[in-house]
Amino acid sequence: IPLQTEVCKSFLSTRMKKQAKFKEEEDSLIIIKFYRFFGIRIAERIKNLPITPNQITTISILLGIIAAIMFVFGNYLFSIISLVIIQISILLDFADGPLARRKQMTSILGKWIDYNGDLLMDQLILFFAALGLFLQTNNNLVLIFGSAAILTKSLLYNLNVGRVTFLKEPENIPGGKFNFFRQFIPIRFFIHTLFLIAVLINKLLIFFIFISFYQLLFFIAGLFYIGNKIKKIDKENKHGKEDN
Repeated sequence: IPLQTEVCKSFLSTRMKKQAKFKEEEDSLIIIKFYRFFGIRIAERIKNLPITPNQITTISILLGIIAAIMFVFGNYLFSIISLVIIQISILLDFADGPLARRKQMTSILGKWIDYNGDLLMDQLILFFAALGLFLQTNNNLVLIFGSAAILTKSLLYNLNVGRVTFLKEPENIPGGKFNFFRQFIPIRFFIHTLFLIAVLINKLLIFFIFISFYQLLFFIAGLFYIGNKIKKIDKENKHGKEDN
């Protein structure tokens, strides 16, 4: 438990080091640029209202949970409505951080709620979407690859925590600098975009199959990446002790 506590503290403290200036609230990935653009504008519009960033985060999480549950009905119209709610939830998710900085209300608690809320919402969306599709089609492949998608996403979450904690790399790799994780990681919004397209064209099973294998391959590659990095760090530390 003490080790887990230290890992969480290290991970959360890394998140707190994000820049506060408007011009620094950017990202090199096009998908995230889109959401961040509108998230910042929402924060500007509501910064004078009596609402806290944590309340925005909570609303975002609740909307995501509601949208996830709606997928269990396996109805195409309900799925489209869920997608709309998810987009609103994501926009609010991108508004809480800028709002906290503008109101000078940033906190470790807020980051913790935000991060774990995102994880919960994403897993619930995958779970209820797979369950709804299975109830509609009775295809066992849906259960297999739906479960695989959830499992491999959890593994990637732990992989990212390990990368930030043990390699001391920033959670968000700076743009313009080649990095394995930056270029190939199945980031949340990449997955959300694929999921949106799959729902619209009614190809959710293909989505689950693809994302399961992609996340698994990335997890395996990530283990080798982190392992090699740790070996280099240990080697450098060993040489440093010998020099002293």
